[in-house]
Amino acid sequence: MDLRKVPGAKIEFPGRCKRIRVLQVICHLNIGGVQRQLLKLLPRLNSQKYDVSILCVRNLGELMPLFVKEGFPVHLIVIKRVHLLRNFFKLVKFMREGRFDIVHTHMYDANTPARVAAKLAGVPGILAHEHNIENWKGKRQKIMDRFLANFTDKIIAVSQGVKNFLIEEEGIPEKKIEVVYNGVDLGEFDDVRVDIEDKKKEFGIAPQEKVVGMVSRIVPQKGHKYFLQAAAEILKVFPDTKFLIVGGGKRALEEEIKRLTKELGIEKQVIFAGYREDIPEILPLLDVFAFPSEREGFPNALLEVMVAEKSIVATDIPGVNEIIIEGENGFLVPPKDSKALADRIITLLKDTKLRRRMGKRGRERVRDFSMEEVKEKIEALYDGLVQSKQTGY
Repeated sequence: MDLRKVPGAKIEFPGRCKRIRVLQVICHLNIGGVQRQLLKLLPRLNSQKYDVSILCVRNLGELMPLFVKEGFPVHLIVIKRVHLLRNFFKLVKFMREGRFDIVHTHMYDANTPARVAAKLAGVPGILAHEHNIENWKGKRQKIMDRFLANFTDKIIAVSQGVKNFLIEEEGIPEKKIEVVYNGVDLGEFDDVRVDIEDKKKEFGIAPQEKVVGMVSRIVPQKGHKYFLQAAAEILKVFPDTKFLIVGGGKRALEEEIKRLTKELGIEKQVIFAGYREDIPEILPLLDVFAFPSEREGFPNALLEVMVAEKSIVATDIPGVNEIIIEGENGFLVPPKDSKALADRIITLLKDTKLRRRMGKRGRERVRDFSMEEVKEKIEALYDGLVQSKQTGY
C-alpha cells in the first residue's frame, strides 16, 4: 500500500526523521512531452523516501487530474507580468512555508522565477531540468541562465546535445551539468492487441493502403510542413498511401497546416487525428514513422515508436542522433529537407524486410533508455544533494 495516498498516514524510517520534500515546478500540466515524462517518472519514485508536490506557474492543464489521481498535490501560483512581484513573493512564501528540501524546475518560464524564489526562500537544494535546445534565447536570457547557474546545484540535461548547447552557447560550467536521458516504459505495448484492419477503418484507411505517420504537437519546431511537402512527393510513387498526423495545437497553426494540404493537392490523403490517448493502438498501423523536427532535447515519441518496433525517418539534429543510429534503427536526414525525407520514406515503403529489421533493432536499442534507469538517476541526484547540504537527515 502506498501510504502517501492514505489521509493522515505517517511514515518513519530508521535514522530518518521525515521524508525528503521535493517541489516540482513547471509552467503547466498541458499535454506535452515534459509532462508525460513526469507522469511516468514521479509515481516510480520511492514514496516512503520522497514527499513530492507540484507547482504550476502558468496554468494547471489537462493532465492535472492524472497527477492528482497518482497522489501528488498540485498547486498554482501564476507568474506573469500582471501582479508579477506580488505573485512572485507568494511563490517565495509558499516555498518557505512548505519547508521543501529540493526545488526541481522544468521549462524556461518556470526555471527562471522558481530558482530565484527557491534561493530567497532558503531551499537547500535547487535543480533545473533542461528538456530542449532553446536556441531562441537571446543575450538577455543567456546572461540570466549563467547567473542562475551560480546557485543551482545541478542542471539536468536530457541529452548530450542539450548539455553541449548549455556549455557552448550559454557558458554554463560543465561540472554543473548532469545528463539524464528521458526514459520509456519498455512494457507499455506488451499487452496491446490491435486488429489492424478495424483500426484503419476507424480512420477511413483502406486495408491495402500504406500509412506514414507523425505523432507530435502541432508547433513550428516539429516540422509538419516538411512532412506534408514530403507526402506530396511520396504520393507520386505510392499513390495508395495515407498520412496520419496525431496531435493537436493552436487553432491558427492547425488551420495553416490544413491549408497547406489543399495547396499541395493532398488533402484527401492526409488525416488529422487530433490528440489521442490510444497511441499504443495507433502505432501498429504505421509502415513508417516520420520525425522532421527542427530542434529537440531527447524526444519521447521516438522511444515509444522504437518500443513498437516501427521504422523511423528522422532529422539529423542533436538529441535525435543520440537515439537513431543511421541505417541501423532508422534513417537520418538533414532538417528542413522535405526531398531527403521523402526519399528515405520511399526507400522504406519499397522494402518490407528493411522496415522490419530496423524496427527490431529499434526495440533492442530502446532498452538503453528505460524509465527505471531515469528513476534511479533522479533518486541518486536527490540523495546526493541532501547529503551534500547536510540538512539533518
